Amino acid sequence: HMAIGRLSEEDQERIEEQMATLEETDPYAKEPYRHRALLVHSDTPMNAECPTRFLTQNFLTPASIFYIRHHHPVPFLSEKQVNDFRLKVDLTAYGKGVVLYSVDELRKMKKVEITATLQCSGNRRSGFNQFQRTSGTPWGQGAIS
Repeated sequence: HMAIGRLSEEDQERIEEQMATLEETDPYAKEPYRHRALLVHSDTPMNAECPTRFLTQNFLTPASIFYIRHHHPVPFLSEKQVNDFRLKVDLTAYGKGVVLYSVDELRKMKKVEITATLQCSGNRRSGFNQFQRTSGTPWGQGAIS
């Protein structure tokens, strides 16, 4: 019998309380509004793609119809959680070490915009299913920006 570690009684009780709270509430109850034109593959967690007809209407995909690929519910954060959050960035390759940024510090930074394309690695997976069954969400071609 091998054991990697043992939780203290206090930590175990805290985890059990958190699990009980999760069981009482629906983690998907506070999901944000989604555009009704999206082609939804699943709603818990949300996986939806942009309809093909919208992909060529504009050079940039509007945020409201951008594809959605989630593995979990969208987190609903309290103001305290947002204020306490720190983004950890490892800049050791640039001689600056590890730097922590608060949300306020990030908002104060100079805004830079770039045009880029994002694509889910499963985009067009449904086409493969015509030849051999694949695993995963059967995306059409709309899991791309």
